[in-house]
Amino acid sequence: MWSTLLTLSLTLSAAFSLVACSQGEDAKKASKSGKSYALSITPPPAGKVGQSFAASVALKPLGEYKINMEYPLRLTVKGPKTVTPREVVMRAKDAKKMTKAEVLLVPKAKITVAGEHAFEAEFRFSVCTEKHCELKTEKLTWKVKVQ
Repeated sequence: MWSTLLTLSLTLSAAFSLVACSQGEDAKKASKSGKSYALSITPPPAGKVGQSFAASVALKPLGEYKINMEYPLRLTVKGPKTVTPREVVMRAKDAKKMTKAEVLLVPKAKITVAGEHAFEAEFRFSVCTEKHCELKTEKLTWKVKVQ
């Protein structure tokens, strides 16, 4: 059974952390809402060693903001040696959903041994109004414990 601890560290004008825990099917999201966007992470559901798992990273612009479709969006996820692949880089073309109203990225990996496994990610994106654009870089970290 997976026991997942997600900590989302957001690098904005004020730094803080969000935590979501996954225990079987009772997965909880880590989320952050600000003036221009809402970002959430859904941890992977329960699984076994050797199975693939996937977390979900969702981005939604708020108010008059829209996703900047011209910006080279990128999510880079790095895992330990016990994860295959060790690094996953996702771009707009890899998104499960990519519109001006929402981005949904689902990075996948396979854990090859039991234990606790730490992941780090960097999410680069841009949201815009008619008058200006904001470039964002968010740092994400989480741990997955596989028994």
